[in-house]
Amino acid sequence: ITGPGNPHAGFPVTLGPNRKTAGFNAVFSPGHLPAGEHTGTITVRTEAPGVGNVKDREIGVRVNVIHPSGEAEPIGIDFGTSNSVVAMWHEGKIETVPDNATGSPLIPSVLVFRGEPGHYSIGSEAEAVSSMFPGTVVRSIKGVMGYGKGRSFFNNEYRPDQLAALVIKRLVEYAERCRFRLYGNRPAGYMKTRKAIITVPSEFYDLQVRGILKACQEAGVDTEENESADASRQLKELTGHEIDESIILDEPTAAALFFLHLFQENGTFEKVFEPRMLNGASVYLLIFDYGGGTLDV
Repeated sequence: ITGPGNPHAGFPVTLGPNRKTAGFNAVFSPGHLPAGEHTGTITVRTEAPGVGNVKDREIGVRVNVIHPSGEAEPIGIDFGTSNSVVAMWHEGKIETVPDNATGSPLIPSVLVFRGEPGHYSIGSEAEAVSSMFPGTVVRSIKGVMGYGKGRSFFNNEYRPDQLAALVIKRLVEYAERCRFRLYGNRPAGYMKTRKAIITVPSEFYDLQVRGILKACQEAGVDTEENESADASRQLKELTGHEIDESIILDEPTAAALFFLHLFQENGTFEKVFEPRMLNGASVYLLIFDYGGGTLDV
């Protein structure tokens, strides 16, 4: 609980002649509660100097707990150095997940601890409060994945993959919130997101990729690493070629797949590509991925 105007200070809050109201946030973690409606109260005790307790005020709280109805289809996460983008497949089209504060599809890859380990923000919310918590701001964490350069907060050491996991976990929560907005009270709106496809720069080496995988696992996202390896082996037996069927896609490949899908949808593939391919000509796509930390061509 933080006092108004000073996020570093906890209660009690002293109200002077120019401040007659105080606000606070109550955060609930009802995961252990059974499904259904639960009620309770928050008691606010006010005291005046030299007088003592003035009056207790009780605020009624009603929480409706709805447990997930199953697992949703995988989401796509472009975990960028500067910004991240999250997308899902919704009724035959791609739906991007908005930033919690601005509604933009670009979610800043910024994390800010707000006074304690479990209280943090990402995205535009983190940007908005970063000047108030300059010592606990984390930026561009993807750029140090695999190098082992962690950060120390609250007398605890955080590895890069642990910090990345906090961002990914919140991105997944944004996706679940977006799914509920799209589906409402239908069962699909209450599905848990367990699976995701993550994109990384094409030149990420093995330790960096492993760091992203570890971050996903710590965030509760199933990377299906074993299933991917089995699928790759089966494809090699069928085709005789090495084919990576991983949950990790490099970013230029993801872009190529998206535009091939788009070209099929808008008729470009049939009008432009197919005639050339039928005549034996090759077709090339130039992917220019100008990111905040890497440039892939």
